[in-house]
Amino acid sequence: MNQPQKIEVDEDLPEFFDAIKLSQAHEVVSEFNNLKNKYGFETHNPETIRKLANAKKPERPIQGTPWYMPLSDEAYVRSFLYFGSQVEKREELIEDDIDFGEGETEEEKEKIAAQEK
Repeated sequence: MNQPQKIEVDEDLPEFFDAIKLSQAHEVVSEFNNLKNKYGFETHNPETIRKLANAKKPERPIQGTPWYMPLSDEAYVRSFLYFGSQVEKREELIEDDIDFGEGETEEEKEKIAAQEK
């Protein structure tokens, strides 16, 4: 029988809010404020946002994505051409109603017309 491999864990890690990169903290705070101001709902606990907003540059930052948030994955974001609220002048980059040459079917046009009434 194989012996289980011994794993060494560095237990001298800083607290999460002392290890988060400023860019990642800014991304979450910015998205939170955008959604709260535009749509009136909060995506995170306000205390968490306060701590992220007051984060300092970490001595030992977390590497990679510190939480499961698809919008923190740059490859995922690029594949959907998403511009986060932390991007300056994002409104100038967003193009709505782009026609990709596919057009709508008659049924889709009727649904849209019915919704607009």
